[in-house]
Amino acid sequence: MKRMPQKLRASERVLRYLLEEFDTSKSEEGTRLPSNKELAAHFCVSPRTVQTVIQQLVKQGRIRTRQGSGTYLLSRRVEISRTPRILFVTSFEELRTSNAWLERIGGGIFRASSRMHPAITLEGVSPRVWGTDAIAEHLLGKLEEVDGLIALPYSIAPKHWHIIDAYETAKKPVVFIHPPALTATANFVSPDYFSSGLALGEALRKGGRRRAVLLLQRTSRVTSISTQLRHAGFASGFVSTSEALTSLTLEESLDDTSEISGYKAFKSILQRGGELPDVVYSIHGLIATGALQALQEAGVRVPEDVSVVADTPIDLSETRCPLLTRVKHPFEELGDHLFQMLTRRIELKGEPLPGVYLPTAVVGGSTTTGAENELLGISSGME
Repeated sequence: MKRMPQKLRASERVLRYLLEEFDTSKSEEGTRLPSNKELAAHFCVSPRTVQTVIQQLVKQGRIRTRQGSGTYLLSRRVEISRTPRILFVTSFEELRTSNAWLERIGGGIFRASSRMHPAITLEGVSPRVWGTDAIAEHLLGKLEEVDGLIALPYSIAPKHWHIIDAYETAKKPVVFIHPPALTATANFVSPDYFSSGLALGEALRKGGRRRAVLLLQRTSRVTSISTQLRHAGFASGFVSTSEALTSLTLEESLDDTSEISGYKAFKSILQRGGELPDVVYSIHGLIATGALQALQEAGVRVPEDVSVVADTPIDLSETRCPLLTRVKHPFEELGDHLFQMLTRRIELKGEPLPGVYLPTAVVGGSTTTGAENELLGISSGME
């Protein structure tokens, strides 16, 4: 039985193992999994933790249990009475051009489709209506044609949420990339944004950092659930609860998520004078690399004096700092799970399924110290 990273929570270690066993091509339907007692002993968790994870996967139709006999894998091919049509609420042109992370999610969806249900039809939204108010009429017009939606929360504007109600009422289920609300508990698959922010904040505080500044585009803090989760996680990890040892400030003056915007924002911070923050955190990689440039021009040493980190989905290989310390999100895996969740909901005639948070990893290491990298579970300069 393979080991899981110890930095994962107890339930996450068990869940990741069972999901990997479920997805691996060598595991056939009917494969008997280790007993709850064996799993608890191997992962050093309580039997109750194992049972909670097992119950979650039983509800999702991934495994089945037989009292007195054991736990077994179910078929990975979802059986649906007819070949379904699924609408991915984005433009496929968008996948190919400006959103590499969305393209990776789409790749996971397509691969899951090929593996589990090769005859399935996957559709995108017309480029003519993507990003416009016309998307509402377009989606309602598709209601009778498709069997379910895979949606980004921001692809359905708040004033268009009646569309979701229309699909769900018609037993045409919807699953979301990212939770659609902070209180959401069902029908989404998402990177574990809160835990990724928490891991960064804790490592930096334990590494001796005391003053962090968060660089953020205007308005995104209140409109993006993923942003709120990442910031809440980072604050929970960084701000000391026992003593007034740490401080966290928010710089919300950025116009966009570009490198030049991050550069200008941090230049402004430097020009104000006062005590320099020893942590720069952003959820946008290019903002972080722009701040890094401003620090270097000012003669500030990174990471000796200031650590720069990002919780970002974008590839930084073509930037000034390809090994910036950052969170790597499991987007292909996310797409795979989205497809599985939606097809399972279609099979269950729209019944809700528990939301899934996927563990993340921290990579890079060149903009954090060796001690911080050790706490984050990465080696300096390594992906």
